Amino acid sequence: MKNPFHSVSGASLLAVMFFAIMAVLAAPPEIKRKSDAQMSGTNDIPQSTFSIPAAPQEGRDPFFPNSFHGAASTALTQTPSAAAEALVLNGIGGTPDHKLAMINGRTMAEGETNEINTVAGRVRIHCIEIKGESAVVEVVGGERRELHLRD
Repeated sequence: MKNPFHSVSGASLLAVMFFAIMAVLAAPPEIKRKSDAQMSGTNDIPQSTFSIPAAPQEGRDPFFPNSFHGAASTALTQTPSAAAEALVLNGIGGTPDHKLAMINGRTMAEGETNEINTVAGRVRIHCIEIKGESAVVEVVGGERRELHLRD
């Protein structure tokens, strides 16, 4: 009795097996429905919260470990009169209807309140009026003073 597989050569059998494997591997992947993906879990992104310590005993700022900006500042303990003495009018500019004064390197308009760096520390001042050669400012919680341009 003759075996029917004797007529098939080894090379043709190998080719058929190769194409069968390629057909299985080339099949498109199974596509999941969107509803299945939504039911599998939430896509919420967790939010990070950072709290800046108010005192060195509470910890350090992880981004600026050597700074003490969260701790009580020495500028708050300065007397307003000492801070007012350290204010310098650097220049006056702007247009006639919108005058600007530069005080200790910080530009301010009339009615504006800013924190200014001085040798006595940071001081919060309010610009009351800008004149031709001077500016009237008030240290918040302190005295009112007229600053003149240097000669």
